[in-house]
Amino acid sequence: SFRGFDSFYGFYGGGEDYFSHAMDNAYDMRFDKKPKCAEGCSQIIDERGNYSTHVFTRQAIQVINDHAATQEAEEIKKPLFLYLAFQAVHAPDEVPQEYKDRYSDKDWTDLRKTYAGMLSAADEGIGNVTEALVNAGLWDDTLVIFSTDNGGPTVCCAVQGSSNYPKRGGKGSVWDGGTRGDGFLSGPMLSKLGFPVSIRFPHLFHVVDWMPTIAELVGTVPLNALELDGKSQLGSLKQGNAARMTAH
Repeated sequence: SFRGFDSFYGFYGGGEDYFSHAMDNAYDMRFDKKPKCAEGCSQIIDERGNYSTHVFTRQAIQVINDHAATQEAEEIKKPLFLYLAFQAVHAPDEVPQEYKDRYSDKDWTDLRKTYAGMLSAADEGIGNVTEALVNAGLWDDTLVIFSTDNGGPTVCCAVQGSSNYPKRGGKGSVWDGGTRGDGFLSGPMLSKLGFPVSIRFPHLFHVVDWMPTIAELVGTVPLNALELDGKSQLGSLKQGNAARMTAH
C-alpha cells in the first residue's frame, strides 16, 4: 500500500506454496488495511490450506461488494480501481485435484494437466469476479484490462506445462515466446469510451505503458510522470488498426 493503493491483500515475496503460503519455511500472507501500512499496521492473515487463486478471488469480490455498499451511502460516486494479480499460473505447479481431473482423458504429461488445472482455476476466478461486478451493479461502468508479464517457461525458470506456440522460446529467453504475452481489453466501458471492439491491436505495447495510458484515460497526471518508462498508448488504442500515435 506504499504504491498508492488503499489496501493490499497478498504476499510480499514470490513463488511461494499455493496452499501453505510459505517459501523457505517462512509464511507470508498479509493484509495491509490502509495506505502506507507498515510495521504495527500490516497484519499476518492465516490462509493456510486455502488455495491462493480462491483466496484472491474471494478478496476481490469482497472489495467489489464493499465498494458497492459504500456508493449506496454516498451522494458523490467514486471510481474503483481493482488490481487483481493472481499467483496463477506461476510456479510452483499446484492445484486442487478437482481441476486437474478435468483433463484426465487428455494424452498430456502430468505436468501439463496440472498447469491446465491451474489455468482453469484462474479462469473460474475471473468469471466469479466479473459476476460479482454484475451483481453489485458496477459492470456497466467497468473496463477490464487483462495482461501478463512474460511467456510461459518452457526450457528454464521452473519449466511448467506451458506452450507459447507458434512463438519461439519461453520465459528467460529473448525470443517472442518469452518477451511477448497476451492481453485484451473488455467490458461495457470499452465502447462507451470510444475504443473499437473486436479488433486485434497490431502495434507494440509494453506492460509499463499501462500506467500512463490509464492515467490519460481518466484525465490525471501521475506525480512522477516525467520519470515513467512507459508511454500512453491511448490514442493508438482508440485508433485501432491505424498507425501508432506515440513512438518509444
